Amino acid sequence: MNEPSALHPTLRTGVNAGFIVLWIALGTLAYFASTPRPNVLVAFGLVAGGVIGLLQSAAVRSQASLLKDARTAIDIRRVLMSCKPGRISIILQWVSVAGLFALWVATDGRSFTGALAGYLALTATRELFGIRAIYWLNG
Repeated sequence: MNEPSALHPTLRTGVNAGFIVLWIALGTLAYFASTPRPNVLVAFGLVAGGVIGLLQSAAVRSQASLLKDARTAIDIRRVLMSCKPGRISIILQWVSVAGLFALWVATDGRSFTGALAGYLALTATRELFGIRAIYWLNG
């Protein structure tokens, strides 16, 4: 079994925890900088991020041995695409970004920071829902 330090940086618990803090901080700033408040965009991002995070967690647990051997982000993507939950999570990520864009346009598209807040809600929630599997992978 590989040591946790041998894992790709994006599969390390500390790196993921740092991303969670960063996405929450930036998302909070974007939310409060937006007029009007992007409540619908953020709610969409929270729900989509939760679903994607759960799917990614399932993929990490089912493909642990292959992920431990992954050396690049492309290797990680290949491993995730090799199982159904991982494949659905990647597709859903892209569909969700398109959905956020459509919602942004439908709500006047005035506040780019509102769209950014929605996306950062998605990424933070995805990481929050996925960090238990990353912690498990590092154990």
